[in-house]
Amino acid sequence: MRQRRSHPVFVRDKGAHAAPGVQGFAVLLGHHGFVAVGADMEEAFAVAWAVEFAAEIAWRASCLGTPPEIPRAMMEDAVARMARYGRSAPAGEEGSR
Repeated sequence: MRQRRSHPVFVRDKGAHAAPGVQGFAVLLGHHGFVAVGADMEEAFAVAWAVEFAAEIAWRASCLGTPPEIPRAMMEDAVARMARYGRSAPAGEEGSR
């Protein structure tokens, strides 16, 4: 059986009606795909590409089974560490040299 691939469809006149309902850059529509929003067509396409890429990764990962849930404390710690990622830590703090 041939696998059906989805392709982005860009409709300028519909975008003005869809954009106000999108909180962020994209909204997933159950059984209908998604709507990507950007300041211009280039940005909207970049958002659409990123959503498709993330969806493919999620699909491939789902083929391996259900992953274990990450404990909330571990997730909060990771988010806090990423907030400082790439920034120099003040002298005496964790990560300073």
